[in-house]
Amino acid sequence: MKRYAYLSRLEELLADFPQQERRRILQHYEEYFKMEGPDQEEDIAAKLGEPETVAQRIRHERKDLEQSAGIRGKLLLAVSALLLVIVLAVGIGYLSKGWPPATLQIPQTTASVRGERS
Repeated sequence: MKRYAYLSRLEELLADFPQQERRRILQHYEEYFKMEGPDQEEDIAAKLGEPETVAQRIRHERKDLEQSAGIRGKLLLAVSALLLVIVLAVGIGYLSKGWPPATLQIPQTTASVRGERS
């Protein structure tokens, strides 16, 4: 299969992808053809596999990426919620004792402020 036919078929199979993503994918596969030159187009197409197989593999990889992105998003949300609860609990604890909290006041001697040694 020649380059034009191969890329046209791949584009048809990925017609439901967003245009930018489809263009990026097609450019990626077009690079394979450009690297070897026009004399090797049929060999490159054979090495890449049928456009249907390539499109199926792309869809599978895309699905995996979307799933992992969803998991990362949920994990980030859970960690953020946990941090919010901790910050609120600490804040409420400090506010219930009055502000500023006595635990944050650090006494200093005049010798340590001036850098003198005892």
